[in-house]
Amino acid sequence: MDRINLLKKIKPRHVFGSSEPAYHIVYQDQKSFEGCEKSGGFDAIKKVCHDVLHSNDLLCYYAEDKVTIKIRHCEEKDINLYGLSRED
Repeated sequence: MDRINLLKKIKPRHVFGSSEPAYHIVYQDQKSFEGCEKSGGFDAIKKVCHDVLHSNDLLCYYAEDKVTIKIRHCEEKDINLYGLSRED
């Protein structure tokens, strides 16, 4: 339950999936990004993502090293939300 409460506090603005396979988790601004990082939220987010993917893997194919989870924020100079949303 503590992990769920932590995740509620550090909610990202966008989550995009891609065929890399990867998930791009994007925070509103650098402040919320850094707050999440300092509170240990990145590890919690990655753990939840991997737990969900593992528990729904009916073909027993999933392994943590096969999926990348990238965490960024909207104020980064090189971020392209349109590109992330259109990636397949």
